[in-house]
Amino acid sequence: MPKVKKLFHKYFPFIAAIYFAVALFVFKDDYFFGDAITSTSRLANFIYQQGIYFYPQGYDPGHPPTYSILLVFCWKIFGKTLFVSHVYGVFWCVMMFWGFRKLSLQLVNLKVVNYASLLFLAHPTFISQNAMMLNTAMLTTCFFWALYFLVSKQNVMLTFILSVMVISHLQGAFFLASIAGADFIMNRKEYPIWVFIRTKFLIYAIPFVAFCVWLWLHYLHTGWWLISPDFGDATERNTAIQILKGFAYCAWRFADYGMILPIAIYLILKFKSKNFSAPDTLLWTTLAVTSIIMSFILKNTIAHRYFLGFELLLLLLTVKEIQQNVFYAKTYFVIIFFALVVGNFLYYPGKTIADANMMYRGYFKAIDEVYSSIRPNQDFYSKAPIANPHQCATLQTEDTYFKRIDGAIDNLPAIVSSNVCAEFTSEELNLLSHWYGKSYEHGAVFINVYLNPRFYDKPEGWKLREPGIFESWMIHMKHQLK
Repeated sequence: MPKVKKLFHKYFPFIAAIYFAVALFVFKDDYFFGDAITSTSRLANFIYQQGIYFYPQGYDPGHPPTYSILLVFCWKIFGKTLFVSHVYGVFWCVMMFWGFRKLSLQLVNLKVVNYASLLFLAHPTFISQNAMMLNTAMLTTCFFWALYFLVSKQNVMLTFILSVMVISHLQGAFFLASIAGADFIMNRKEYPIWVFIRTKFLIYAIPFVAFCVWLWLHYLHTGWWLISPDFGDATERNTAIQILKGFAYCAWRFADYGMILPIAIYLILKFKSKNFSAPDTLLWTTLAVTSIIMSFILKNTIAHRYFLGFELLLLLLTVKEIQQNVFYAKTYFVIIFFALVVGNFLYYPGKTIADANMMYRGYFKAIDEVYSSIRPNQDFYSKAPIANPHQCATLQTEDTYFKRIDGAIDNLPAIVSSNVCAEFTSEELNLLSHWYGKSYEHGAVFINVYLNPRFYDKPEGWKLREPGIFESWMIHMKHQLK
C-alpha cells in the first residue's frame, strides 16, 4: 500500500493528463447546450460570419465577448468543428486545474494537494464544465490564478489576470469585489483600511476600469448597460423576500450534488480545532461577498457553476483538516470521493435539469430521437435550449430546428417542451396537458411533443409519460417559491 501511495503522488500529473484526454474523447460529439448556446456559440457564430464583436440583436445577456472571440480564433486556425470547440473548452478546464494546484501549493503540502486534486477531478460541476464549452470555465480559471497571484504577492500579474477575468464574464465583477474583500480581511493588521486603499488601489482599480470600458463600449452599441432587455429575469428588481431566497439558493447551490458531506466534515473539524487560518479566510470571505452580491442582483439565475471555485477550494481545506485532525483520514477521503462521484448522477424529478452534473447529457440522444421521428414539413415551436438553430447547437448549417415561441401558444400547431426548459410557465404547461402528446426519455431527460387538437387528430399510440408523486410535488413547490 505505501508503494501505491508513492506511485500515486509521483505520477499524479500523468493521471490528470489521462483524465482530460478521456474527457475530451467522451464529450467530443456533444452539441452546444443551454447557456453554452446563449453565451458562447451564438456569439461565436455571429463574430465568425459578421465580424461584429457583439451579440446579435435580441440574444444579448451582456457578457463580454472574450471567450467567444478566442474560440473564433481557434476556428479560423483549426476549423469550425465541434471537436475543435471541445478541445478549446477542455483547455480552459486544464488551465483551471493548473491554477488550482498552483494556488494549493501556496497553502498546503504536495500530498494534500494531490488528494484534493483527485476530489477536484471527481467534482460533478467540474466534469460538466469539461463538456460544456462555456465561458464560466474561463471565469473560474481566472479566479484561481488571481487567488494564486494574490497569496504569492505578484501584484502585476494579479492586476493582469483580474482584468482578463472581468472581460470574460459579467460575474467577473462579483469575483473582483470578493477578491478585494479577501485581500483586505487577510491583511487588515498589516494594512489598515486607508493604508490598504493607498497601497493597493491600482491593483483593483485597473480591472474595474477595464470592466467599465467594456460596459461603455457595450452601451454605445446596444443602448443599455447591465440590465438586458432580452432576458426578462434581469429586468426585475429583487424584493427583500427575493434577496432572502437568493441567500437560500446560494447555500443550496454550494452544498448540492455531493458537497454537503465535505462541508459538514470541514465545519465539524473546524469547530473542534478552533483554528481559523488565512486559507479559511480566503474561502469564506470570497464566498460571502459573492453570495451577497448575487442575492441582491440575480433572481432566478443563481447557478451551481458560479460556486465551483469556492467548492473546489473547500475540498482542499477539507482534505487539509482531515490530514491534520483525523486518525482514519483515508476512510474520510474515500467517503467524500464517492459522494462526489454519486453527485454526478443525482437529479431531482420535477426540477429543471441544468448543467451542474452529467444528467443533462441525456438530452442529446432524446432530441435526436425527436428529430428522427417528426415530419420535416411540420412547424414545431419551443423555448430555450430546444429552439435554437443547428448552426448554434451542432455547428451544422441545415435548417432543422424548432421555431422560437414569441407570445401566446394557443394558436401554435405543435410545441416541444422538456425538463431542460426553464421558460415554460405553469399556465402554458397546464394548457399543453390538454393537447395530444408523446414523450421521449433518455436517462433523467424527457422531451414532450404536443400537437394542438385544433390542427391535428390524435396520432395512434401517442401517450405522455406520467409524472411521479415526488416530481409533481417538486413542480408545485418550484412554482410556489418563484
